[in-house]
Amino acid sequence: MEHRLNFRAIYRFPFKLIAVSHRSWIERRLREPRNSWRYRPSLTFEKDVGKIIPGVKLFVTEEVFYDSILRRFSRNRLSAGINKTLTKNSSVDVFYLRQNDGFSRPGDLNVIGANFKIRL
Repeated sequence: MEHRLNFRAIYRFPFKLIAVSHRSWIERRLREPRNSWRYRPSLTFEKDVGKIIPGVKLFVTEEVFYDSILRRFSRNRLSAGINKTLTKNSSVDVFYLRQNDGFSRPGDLNVIGANFKIRL
């Protein structure tokens, strides 16, 4: 069994042509036989293409994982996709994600995914 305590902070820097955001995510992992923590920084670049397709943004995100047990960056995730605003409080992301991981199983992954976001 594993329990995770998370803290994350996001900083967004909008520029004229592109928006850049940085997220820092710290996880405290409470599990047997040994507790650990991970640091997961990510960098996202977004481009609004609303003039071509209303309510759509293109994005690319790079995320790495630092594992305290391994004492190294052990995993890398690169994703690219589109974000479509559905309503004032909801949106959907459709993306491709490539994960490189030489330490865990299954390790390297290719993923097609979708995230639905609802703001309360």
